[in-house]
Amino acid sequence: MPPLDPATIEERRQKKRAEREAKRKEQQQHQPPAMPIPFQRTWQTLATSSKTAQSVSVMSYNILAQALCQRELFPHAGNMLKWKTRRKMIVDEIAYYRPQLLCLQEVDNYDEFYKAAFAKLGYQTTYHRHETKRQGCMIGYLDDEWKQVGYETLDYDTDPACPATQFTGNVAQMMALTKIERDCGSHESGESPALPTTIILGNTHLYWRPPSTYERCRQGLIYHHRLWEMQKTWAANNDQSNVWPVLCGDLNTQPSDPLYALLTGQPLSEYQMVCMESTRRSFGDDDHDFEPPTDKSVAMDPAHASDAFSLDQLVAAIGPLPDQWMKSAYNHHGRYHESHVGRYKSTEPDYTIFAHVFKGTLDYILVPRPITPTQCLLLPPYEKMSPAIPNESFGSDHLSLVAQLSLPQ
Repeated sequence: MPPLDPATIEERRQKKRAEREAKRKEQQQHQPPAMPIPFQRTWQTLATSSKTAQSVSVMSYNILAQALCQRELFPHAGNMLKWKTRRKMIVDEIAYYRPQLLCLQEVDNYDEFYKAAFAKLGYQTTYHRHETKRQGCMIGYLDDEWKQVGYETLDYDTDPACPATQFTGNVAQMMALTKIERDCGSHESGESPALPTTIILGNTHLYWRPPSTYERCRQGLIYHHRLWEMQKTWAANNDQSNVWPVLCGDLNTQPSDPLYALLTGQPLSEYQMVCMESTRRSFGDDDHDFEPPTDKSVAMDPAHASDAFSLDQLVAAIGPLPDQWMKSAYNHHGRYHESHVGRYKSTEPDYTIFAHVFKGTLDYILVPRPITPTQCLLLPPYEKMSPAIPNESFGSDHLSLVAQLSLPQ
């Protein structure tokens, strides 16, 4: 075979290069797009921790149940509403911040996905939902840091503390967790061993319907009351003083609402009192409830709704005592956030939900006043979320709250 001339050799080389490039482009077209990565937010120091204090990190996060992902409510989300995309975003975000204690709301697909996913991250988890709901609440804790020593649930529809105005199917979890102490040689150094630390961790999702201010406040006060009851019982039964309630969740309550004022020890304004009294009744279904209907939904008999306590009776029965007043771990957030506008005339965040249908503050980590929040995870700038979330940086319509807490010994 005669040798090829240089021109023919070069022509064949170019043809092979072109074939390889075409094959590469074809492979790229058939490859799935890269999964989005959660936006990494900034930690803000709020105070210094005492050398003798116990430190714990806590997250509260409404992760948006997949059953509630309706396209008309999230017109800007596009492919971010897809289950496999969002679930990875949620787990990756939690893995990145790795809080010791975890309170999630709007959790569905728990047995199918989240239970195993969080176990791989080192979390022991407990899930609870009302029988009429497709989604519920989940508490998780790093089992090499904390040990579960008690657990209770609340059903606001049937709690005997005070009559409900309507049946909503909202629930709460309360878990007693004791810090796992490690021998660090304190006895040899002559230091006194640290006192055992127990947290009564609460997690809830209160009723969402905006007109139902009274019922939401009733639920929130029951939640606070039962959490402190569990704290007192645990402290008395175990002869332990170092027991701290931590109240987390999506309270569907803004800082300007009556429940926030009552929980934090602020006097109610005349407007808030009128709002409470005027909503002391059941509400019909004239407002569309975005919770998918179930066969077990129950309507409240109007005759029973009239049994609801007055505001004075409600506060007298289960209102916080002065030594039970709470403070928000994010109540100074506005001092450090560059985009803060003070929409609530306070330094609470301007938003913890940034959805198409509503933007505002509904989520909280509330602690007794002796506890010192030493760090919080700053909320992202507006432009990172605009026009709404979920988007390629955030897997839910709510934002996670994460705080580092210093617990007095």
